[in-house]
Amino acid sequence: MCSVDEGKFSKTRVTDYMVDPSYIVKEFRKIVEYKGNYDIEAHIDAQGEPTLYPYLNELIRGLASSNGLKVISIQTNGTTLNETKIKELEKAKLNRINLSINSLDFTKAKAIAGIHDYDIEHVKEVARLIVDSDIDLLIAPVWIPGVNDEDIKEIIHFTKNLMEDKNSKSPILGIQNYLEYKFGRIVRKIKKKSMNRFYEELRNMENKFRVKLILSPEDFNIHRSRSLPKPFRKRNVITGKIIAPGRTKTSMIAVVGDRLVQVLSSKPKIGEERRMRIIQDKHNIFSAVL
Repeated sequence: MCSVDEGKFSKTRVTDYMVDPSYIVKEFRKIVEYKGNYDIEAHIDAQGEPTLYPYLNELIRGLASSNGLKVISIQTNGTTLNETKIKELEKAKLNRINLSINSLDFTKAKAIAGIHDYDIEHVKEVARLIVDSDIDLLIAPVWIPGVNDEDIKEIIHFTKNLMEDKNSKSPILGIQNYLEYKFGRIVRKIKKKSMNRFYEELRNMENKFRVKLILSPEDFNIHRSRSLPKPFRKRNVITGKIIAPGRTKTSMIAVVGDRLVQVLSSKPKIGEERRMRIIQDKHNIFSAVL
């Protein structure tokens, strides 16, 4: 199970792109400056496993030297990490690792991960190595009803033991409710929890295990800042140039001004100028149809 359908067994993705780290840092700094150079977290996530990015340390160093930055964090399943890589990330000034652990059972953890060589014992050792470093650890399981109910309790015990062994407030637990996403990997034949039920059950486990499980924006120092302006809105008709294949078989990528737009059509040819209508503009991520 993964929040996105990625990797060599993906049923929906046909194309992937890798962005130059200097470009990411340059554009990141523009956004931070627009937001006021104040108390910003750079969270490194990806449509796949972020630690596979070959320029990760270079990216973190570039982000770390930015004005207004307070925290650099990353999402990972931990499979590619080891003592050497954790020390490199520490030296590059990474502040927090959000580590995905969905079961401590060898067979079940492998099944949920969806890869035959997933090794939960290695990931557990990675968690211990992170706690021994200057990098904070957040253990982030996804609670899949009827699949890993008991495993969640075992993960709570594992996390508490790490905290007690190191006499530390890190790691913390960030348990996530299982949600379905159109292009994600979906677990069949389960009864999903409503968010109200999910939080009710977390409160019950907080009392039982005496550990904080319900996190708030204050736990991550989340604060309001002004959003980057949108150059176009839903239902706007614009003209863009088709520049590349999209990530799915039925999409292309167009450039409009200084923004990219996902075009939900496989018909246009690269280099064509086409009129299109915006159908999604949420979070400054744009999709359009011809």
